[in-house]
Amino acid sequence: LGTVYTPDEIRAICDHAHERGMKVHLDGARIANAAASLDVPMRTFTNTVGVDVLSFGGTKNGALFGEAVVVLNPDAVRAMKHLRKLSMQLASKMRFVSVQLEALLAKDLWLRNARHANAMA
Repeated sequence: LGTVYTPDEIRAICDHAHERGMKVHLDGARIANAAASLDVPMRTFTNTVGVDVLSFGGTKNGALFGEAVVVLNPDAVRAMKHLRKLSMQLASKMRFVSVQLEALLAKDLWLRNARHANAMA
């Protein structure tokens, strides 16, 4: 079982965090399932509600492996370049990860996969 937060709930969390000087990271392992469940575009969970950084999950949406860190807050980009070198994986064969994410995003495959998974659950 999981909880699907509405965009309004995520906005309230983001507002609360930002008022206290904190950034918001959204674990998007199942963001596709949430978007499909509520029948809204993925952006309604992310940049339009104040999320600063999103980890877009490929593995739970049909990819063999791979996640993408998406920086939505321009103020966080500079720090992310340093963190990427410090603690993130930079695969030598990154194209094998990237091609899966590109395929998921092309022609809304991510959404079709999520709708199918939700229907099977």
